[in-house]
Amino acid sequence: MILVIDTTDVERIFLGLIQEGKFITKKTLAAKYQHAEKLLPAIIKLLSSPARRQVQAIAVISGPGSFTSLRIGVVTANALAYAQRLPIIGISKEEFTDLPSLAAVVSKKLKHAHVGGLVEPAYGKEPNITIKKKYV
Repeated sequence: MILVIDTTDVERIFLGLIQEGKFITKKTLAAKYQHAEKLLPAIIKLLSSPARRQVQAIAVISGPGSFTSLRIGVVTANALAYAQRLPIIGISKEEFTDLPSLAAVVSKKLKHAHVGGLVEPAYGKEPNITIKKKYV
């Protein structure tokens, strides 16, 4: 079973479980600017049954997307994979068009994933950094 995490959208979190190349569980949460508060509790709830604790790998959508929400998802996926000694898979949003194609890409990439890997976020554009304001 593969846990899929997608936090690329500032409005929502998507979590899913893939088994034998198909999603067996899908969950979308409203999370407007609350990814940090909602992601881990949602993962814990998703994996609460003993049968679902048999996660063999973690896949995360690495971008492009919102800087903060994307970073939260990628860091969480990397930390969980490291702590559980699981392979990690990074997927770009350009690699799939819908959930069946996402499941196919994840399953294909699992063959090349390894324990100790690391996914880096791909923001898709340069950061928008403003000039520091002077306070008097």
